[in-house]
Amino acid sequence: MSDMNRIMLSGRLGKDPELTYTQSGTPRCKFSFATSKVTGSGDDRKERTDWHRIVVWGKKAEVVSKYLAKGDYCLLEGELTYFSFEDQNTGQKVTLAEVNAFEVHFTPGSKTRKGGGGGGQSSGAGTPQGGQDGGAGGPDDDDSIPF
Repeated sequence: MSDMNRIMLSGRLGKDPELTYTQSGTPRCKFSFATSKVTGSGDDRKERTDWHRIVVWGKKAEVVSKYLAKGDYCLLEGELTYFSFEDQNTGQKVTLAEVNAFEVHFTPGSKTRKGGGGGGQSSGAGTPQGGQDGGAGGPDDDDSIPF
């Protein structure tokens, strides 16, 4: 049996995606992502929110930065990666976890930057599906999908 590193998250973007390019020209999109869990009921009801660092690469990064915004709900699949560095203020070693997302599924509740109201977008390939109405945003037909 081989080892596996896979994580699936459903939640909301904590900030607008930030698109940058590496020195070699590879698109990279980063954003914070919140997942929440509610326990108990009535007066004992409690909600816990966990924050995650997300990075998406390549054409998917460009699509995510174009069609998702702060507060949008989506589903992510990826792998968990860790990196360490020395804090310049304290001199202590800091280790952070980051989700390297290889699938981003837009959901019907997404606002989308191109229109508001959501359009039932899915992104197994990181792109919206066809069949959008005029206000939902995204490409008008599959021929305009970048990959």
